[in-house]
Amino acid sequence: RMYAFLRLKLSPIVKIERYVPRKGSILDLGCGSGIFANILSLASPERKVFGVDLSNDRIEAARKISRGNPNLEFMTGDVNTIPFQRFEIVTLIDLLHHMPFEEQESLLNKIYQKLDDGDLLLVKDLEKTPYWKYIFHYVQDSISYRFARLYFRSVQEMQEQLRNTGFEVETVSLAHGYPHPHVLYRCKKRPSS
Repeated sequence: RMYAFLRLKLSPIVKIERYVPRKGSILDLGCGSGIFANILSLASPERKVFGVDLSNDRIEAARKISRGNPNLEFMTGDVNTIPFQRFEIVTLIDLLHHMPFEEQESLLNKIYQKLDDGDLLLVKDLEKTPYWKYIFHYVQDSISYRFARLYFRSVQEMQEQLRNTGFEVETVSLAHGYPHPHVLYRCKKRPSS
């Protein structure tokens, strides 16, 4: 409960929900304990959300929270290796900076291949400015994840990576009012030429 409370206070995940279409099949990669997946499902019964996370404990917590909701399903798995079917929307909330850059690129390419033209990828991550917010988050995340290495990109670097993958990118700063420099990338798969 404390984790969920802090997550909702420190992260704009309720705001991010507004950028997600009200209807469709959604794959939430790195879903953790399912907080964002639950928000998506509760906000619109026309969303079917499937969450994947590496931690079995977090997936068990997600299943407990969502018990009885037929529009939510969770599975333990590695986002880099699980085979997944086509979804209309894929979300990555605070996941990429925990992955080496090569793995980020590989995952983004895998997602791109599974989306149809016009489908969406939403990436919520953190930018490197203002610097004090970036350092505050870096230290906090480092401690939370036992000083595992973190892999942040600047907004320009992330935009370039997403465009090189094949997405049209809309960038939204969500840092105002939070101690962390949150940023959202709303990405649409460009039509194949």
